[in-house]
Amino acid sequence: MENHDKSIAVTKPTQNKKQKIKAPREDRIISIISYVVYSLFAFVCLYPFYYIFINSLSANNLSERGKVLFWIKELHFKNYVDVVKLPVYYRH
Repeated sequence: MENHDKSIAVTKPTQNKKQKIKAPREDRIISIISYVVYSLFAFVCLYPFYYIFINSLSANNLSERGKVLFWIKELHFKNYVDVVKLPVYYRH
């Protein structure tokens, strides 16, 4: 009988540390400028919707005087109650 030695060679895994390739300085500057511009554009596009929402929930007298800019002041739901009471919603 033949003795077949079927041993498996175990090797140590090589330590392949992932090396990050640094982007050139110009690319990083352009990325930062792009993020700033896109963030400003997103704010300009989304703020009007937010403004309408916070004004609808704020006291009417404060909204008329322009006192509501970023946060709800004197929270109330009267505007929404008035809209639901409109007769146009009860026609069939």
